[in-house]
Amino acid sequence: MCNKMNPPSRAQIQQIIGHACIFLHCILAVAMAETTKFVLESYEHPLVLRYVNIGMCVILFGPVYCYNRQRDDRYSHTRARVGDGKKQAIFERVNTQADVEEEAVIDEEPSNNDNNNNNNNDNNNNNNEQENNKSNKYLGHIIEAPISTLFKYTLLGAVFNTGGGFCLFASLLGTSVPTSTALVRLKSVFCFIISAVLFREKVTPWKIAAVAVSFIGVLCFLNELSANSGSGNTKDTWWGIVLVIFTSILFPMGDL
Repeated sequence: MCNKMNPPSRAQIQQIIGHACIFLHCILAVAMAETTKFVLESYEHPLVLRYVNIGMCVILFGPVYCYNRQRDDRYSHTRARVGDGKKQAIFERVNTQADVEEEAVIDEEPSNNDNNNNNNNDNNNNNNEQENNKSNKYLGHIIEAPISTLFKYTLLGAVFNTGGGFCLFASLLGTSVPTSTALVRLKSVFCFIISAVLFREKVTPWKIAAVAVSFIGVLCFLNELSANSGSGNTKDTWWGIVLVIFTSILFPMGDL
């Protein structure tokens, strides 16, 4: 006998659509970055182009919105199934308890106290499960937020990225190429600090190791760039360094 393939359920289809939207989000982000890099080589006004292209990252709001809707629908169906299961379990427990009370003769108060304690424990367990479900609902912070909040975060990320582009172009007049490149590439360090301080993300040894490896890579890149760079601005100014550091902070804020 051959096994028939069951058609995918609605939850599975929604999961596939949601992951496809996130994949489309990544493709659009890479395409926009590559378009900026390609056109900057032949366009006369790179600052205007960068402003327009980075501002278009609001387009990325579409796939994230679709993914958010799919997650909401899938979680609503899951919570409904879990809620029906809990109701059925409570109904069976109540019927069983009623049958036991009809057959048993309760003469002593300690047994009543034991039953009351068991009922209190069941109620406490149900309350704890409800609290855990409520807390798990908001684990995503942004991805499961209302759609208006999600759009504001997307627009705010576009503003941070655009401001970082302005500061980066302005800082090139006051810093050398090795210094500017090294400070901009320190954005992973600032991303780690900002996420730990503002968003209260958990600091793990893996995150610390990733930041350390990134910092070592910046030092290696800086050493090679210093040896090969023989042209361009070689003088560093205090305002140029401040702008580059500010740029390294704006880009992680846009990513976060």
